[in-house]
Amino acid sequence: MKYAAVERAESNESAAQSTQEPDREESVLPSAGVSDKSDKTLKQFAQKCLDAAGFKVDLNSIEETIRSRPLYYLSLTAGAGFVMGRVLSTATCMAALRQFGRNAAAQTASNWGRQVLQHGLSGTEYQPPTGH
Repeated sequence: MKYAAVERAESNESAAQSTQEPDREESVLPSAGVSDKSDKTLKQFAQKCLDAAGFKVDLNSIEETIRSRPLYYLSLTAGAGFVMGRVLSTATCMAALRQFGRNAAAQTASNWGRQVLQHGLSGTEYQPPTGH
């Protein structure tokens, strides 16, 4: 009796695993397309931002350069991050960042309030920006 219950439990576990295996494979395959699409979208957005700021940069050549020497660029960015972290953690810099954050929050709240007020006075419903 005891062995039959163990065998039944093991067969239930193996049946559950066999039904879960295809689901896991199906969920992995579409993610490759999503990853490629998000990579392409991010590159296009970054290129638009750089072009709008007046920087004429070819992101594909930068990507190829980084892929050719990944450890060099990893160590370079880690070193820069360490130095920036040390500099930004000073009391003077922290005070400046707090002030910048306060000003940015106040400006954002002011802009949002102005937009809501304009829509309220015109009688139209406020629609927040969608980011497109």
